[in-house]
Amino acid sequence: MKNPTGKLLAAALLMLAATGAALAQQAYPAKPIRVIVPYPPGGVLDQFARIVTEAMAKRWPQPFIIDARPGASTNIGTQAVKNSEPDGYTWLFTSGSALAANPTLFKNAGWDPAKDFTVVGNVSYAPLMLVVNEKMPAKNLRELVDMAKAKPDTVSAGTMYGSSAQFNLEALSQSANARLLMVPYKGAPPVVIDLVGGSLQMGMLPPVIALPQTQSGRIRALAVAGVKRSVLFPDVPTFAEAGFPDGALVPWYGFMLPRGTPAAIVKQINTEINETLKSPEVRERLLKAGGEIPAPMTLEELDRLIKSDTLKYAELIKRANITVD
Repeated sequence: MKNPTGKLLAAALLMLAATGAALAQQAYPAKPIRVIVPYPPGGVLDQFARIVTEAMAKRWPQPFIIDARPGASTNIGTQAVKNSEPDGYTWLFTSGSALAANPTLFKNAGWDPAKDFTVVGNVSYAPLMLVVNEKMPAKNLRELVDMAKAKPDTVSAGTMYGSSAQFNLEALSQSANARLLMVPYKGAPPVVIDLVGGSLQMGMLPPVIALPQTQSGRIRALAVAGVKRSVLFPDVPTFAEAGFPDGALVPWYGFMLPRGTPAAIVKQINTEINETLKSPEVRERLLKAGGEIPAPMTLEELDRLIKSDTLKYAELIKRANITVD
């Protein structure tokens, strides 16, 4: 005679295992989430990452740990996320332009944007403002381009190698057929100092950094490299409005996961980020930090964005022969 008790026990164990597996899937996140930011602490990206994750932590049962890992033009922190376990507990928050451009910019960046990462959220666009020192005769972008065309390689432009500022200046130079004198700097603060001092003629700055000096009259804003005007500079035209639609590259900041993260977790994170960005408090904090919040983006839209940017930056870098190795 067969043992019915054994059958019942086996069935119960199977049901328990299935229930446990289902609960495990539903439990995400079941432990703290580490967000690697490959930039120095206290900077714009660090602020943006904290603003969004602090708001998400109020809705999720687990905290977020911001882990700043600057170095090698974001390559160190980005590689750390690429090599992490794809379980949803290690995120990357970085500039989309760095993720897209570095594999072409460096001989061995260590990753492929499309193959090694999944973009799960675009938190903010970060268009740069083209500014000139107060002594420059050019009153608009067209006049500035005409100056550069009349005297190639004489209009000095402050830039940081491998940065969004350099990419925008190169895009403007190529689209306008005007050669600028690129002057390398190690960051935006010294660019501001030399613009104010008059030893540098033009530069590309985040609007929030340019604002105090434009208000004092020490520098002038000519155009913003964005799809729309900056909320901080409503009277300053975009590159397109100024006649140079191909001269603008719009940086954006977002969250990425290592490729191979379970689809259900990827979808959950994308949904939560989009919901978080609807919060008036979050939007206000991002705007004050210099961000411009995009409309919610699906995973498919984010995938198209990073693929498009990767192609765009690769073509620009190769045409301009930009290298940092």
